[in-house]
Amino acid sequence: MAFLTNRNFLGIPPSIRQRIYFNAGVVIRGYCLALAPRDTSELLPRIPAEEICNTYSLLQTCKVVHQEVLTLICAHNTLALVHDHIDYGLRFLGGLSPQHVSIHLAVAARSDPPPRSSGKALLTGSRLASWLSTARHVLSNTNRNLNLQLFCHTGADSITSAVLQPFQDFPGRLRDCHIELDNQKGESHFEVQDLAREAVNRAKGFDPSLRSSPFRFFDLPFEIRQQILMLTDLVTPFNEIYWSAKNGFMIKRVFNECSDEPMDYAMNYIHSRTHHACPFLFCNSNASSIHGYPTYSCCKCTGYVCCQDRSGYSSRCKCWSDPTSLLIANRQLYHEAIQILYSCNRIIILPSGDFRTAIGPISKRLDISAFITRHMWPEALQHLRNLECVFPAINPLYADMTCGPYFLDYCFALDHLASKADLSKLTVAVYLTVLSSVLTDDKRWFQRELRLRDTHSALRAHTQLLEPFSKLRGMKAFYAYLEWGWRFSIYTVKEQFRPNPSIADLNGEIDSLELSLEQMIMGREYDPIGAGKLQRRPSSWLFKLRITFWYFGWSLSA
Repeated sequence: MAFLTNRNFLGIPPSIRQRIYFNAGVVIRGYCLALAPRDTSELLPRIPAEEICNTYSLLQTCKVVHQEVLTLICAHNTLALVHDHIDYGLRFLGGLSPQHVSIHLAVAARSDPPPRSSGKALLTGSRLASWLSTARHVLSNTNRNLNLQLFCHTGADSITSAVLQPFQDFPGRLRDCHIELDNQKGESHFEVQDLAREAVNRAKGFDPSLRSSPFRFFDLPFEIRQQILMLTDLVTPFNEIYWSAKNGFMIKRVFNECSDEPMDYAMNYIHSRTHHACPFLFCNSNASSIHGYPTYSCCKCTGYVCCQDRSGYSSRCKCWSDPTSLLIANRQLYHEAIQILYSCNRIIILPSGDFRTAIGPISKRLDISAFITRHMWPEALQHLRNLECVFPAINPLYADMTCGPYFLDYCFALDHLASKADLSKLTVAVYLTVLSSVLTDDKRWFQRELRLRDTHSALRAHTQLLEPFSKLRGMKAFYAYLEWGWRFSIYTVKEQFRPNPSIADLNGEIDSLELSLEQMIMGREYDPIGAGKLQRRPSSWLFKLRITFWYFGWSLSA
């Protein structure tokens, strides 16, 4: 009993004391804490007052408790140097003892700072000396437990080498490092990027000279080379590549920014369906997670380092870039890269005109014909796995679709595809709509046609246009989508883009029409639902088109 009575708090094992600190409400929830002598609300998060009071009280208890609580604060939060208080922050870091700490540094050095750096203090000679002293102290006392984010907008200036010197003197001391040397891509972008990359690699313990010597990529087994290429930008963020005879290759994104702002349920659902691509399109996503999907964002309070938009280097930047360099390196790499490009992405053929351009007597060539016969090498067709074709609108007044000059060329292209493609692995989806649907958003025309005419007459143009696809019978799957201009609603995307319930009387009829077209191509035994039609993710062009018109209240003719 005497032993238990005389035992004080510091006699408790450190692991138990740490648990007590946690339960006492110390500020350890991953906040971004500005190193400033007074409150800087711009960077300080909304920390509960109770946590601040408890932490302050514990820091004032005694020297031992002060050091232990300070260690927890540094280890479980991000410390940020505020540009208005750089001297104070450097002194604070210089006085830290060796502990687990995650620090984000923001340093600027320009006499005429760009807009993003406006108001930041200059990196004078005394401040540079203070930075070098602090950096050496921190790096010498850490052992791969430090994350460092450095902003130093000096570009290719000679002072940059001095700022980065501590990374040369203490290699392999950082767990991760992100450096931005300019907030815009200037003439010296690649030079500055190489400086940042070398400093980061050295700080993380990698040998920077490895990049200066060639790597014998083709000495690797073919399977390993293919797995490496799958991790490159040959695989696009949404696994979609768009092509038209007018614009060539391109990619599309559903949104222009990644946000966790509250939206209605339909928009939330679209975000959840497409958010997996955000790390490859939006390096500046600030939320740690959006709709349950983790992001790869950097610290919200200090910004982010993007290799595409700025001059610097970060391993977190996964922004997609044009993979042309892989396709023009040499012939062997080209053939292997093409295999990945066409087998891992959905190839989507869009009409060269807008969606109001209809197929007519003067149509010379369809984009799908040009893609298959003019653009694609014959040996590349065997790598196609997922082909999607959006046909121009069908003009009901154009009685015979087989009379135009484009039709023979179109049939020849599909014959060519049938002879070269690996049909057992090929999935084809086609989108068709009549002209009135995209001009006036008129759903009643198709309804009247089904009421006044028999199915064969109403679908005559659709049948003529799709019949050449029967040469591809034996492919893995074939899906037909009719009247996409009005049939799919932004508020029903959660049901896999099933038809709009407001036109329920047409749903069953159009489903039957789609089935009849699909079975005309694949055979009477074909079951598109069993082949995965309802599980097929709508492509970004359809998301983007419907979202745009829904958001602005436009019709498709606007």
